[in-house]
Amino acid sequence: MSELKLDVVEKITPVTRRLEGQTIILTGAGNGIGRAAVERFAAEGANVVVNDINPAVAEAVAGELTARYGDGCAIPCAGDVTAAGFNAAIVKAAVEQYGELDSIVCNAGVTRDAVLSRMERDSWDQTIALHMTAPMELAKAALDAWRTAKDPYRRRNAVFTTSVSSLGNDGQSSYAAAKAGVLGFMSTFAIECRQRYRLPNVNVNAIGYGPILTRMTQEGKEDIEVGGKTITMGLPEGAHEAIGQRVLLGRMADPCEAANGIYFLVGPDSSFFTGKILWIDGGTFKLLRS
Repeated sequence: MSELKLDVVEKITPVTRRLEGQTIILTGAGNGIGRAAVERFAAEGANVVVNDINPAVAEAVAGELTARYGDGCAIPCAGDVTAAGFNAAIVKAAVEQYGELDSIVCNAGVTRDAVLSRMERDSWDQTIALHMTAPMELAKAALDAWRTAKDPYRRRNAVFTTSVSSLGNDGQSSYAAAKAGVLGFMSTFAIECRQRYRLPNVNVNAIGYGPILTRMTQEGKEDIEVGGKTITMGLPEGAHEAIGQRVLLGRMADPCEAANGIYFLVGPDSSFFTGKILWIDGGTFKLLRS
């Protein structure tokens, strides 16, 4: 068995602990943006449910967080978010452990890129399941918990991740379709929380990413196991220079910069922000529109 490698994330010195007492589920928390986000959440006083498909990674990240920010501030909940019943189980685990669920962040994702003539049905289905169906099931489980909670008027948050690829990108038909679908689902969920379920304090938003430096966008290939299948991550050598030319800021973002957007959406400063997309893209969106 290969040695476990975790992202190196520097400990954060908390200033105000603005998430004190909140409980947050974040899928895909073992690496990249998710890993940076759970570090920020724990440092600000939140209880964090750390999901990763690899149990060793989920346990190691939760262990790092508890060592840095206090016993009990993080628990691992490993598993495949596309598996039947998993999303209901992770919500149940959060409520049983901490008594409340304040926020869900649907961050887990991979790409199965291929031009349409080479698109295989299983690749398409897996992309849609991971980026659309799994968030829907987690949102539904969270909604059930919020509707039956002791305080239905407590502020809650649902954050979904989308991408500039939702506007279309060569070779990413499945990923673009999934990320565009996320936006329609997010908007509908925001409307239903208020109009149908009478939950006026649920903020539902999406965060839209441009090029972020993660395993999916690193230069050089890396194989990972997802759902019993091997998926190759990473971009060809030289890809980062080409990407930088399509970003107004001329570079890719660090995962910590991307995680700051998630922190805003679950934090107190976004209390009047719902049904919206927060673009963290370095100006990529403007270049695409032009």
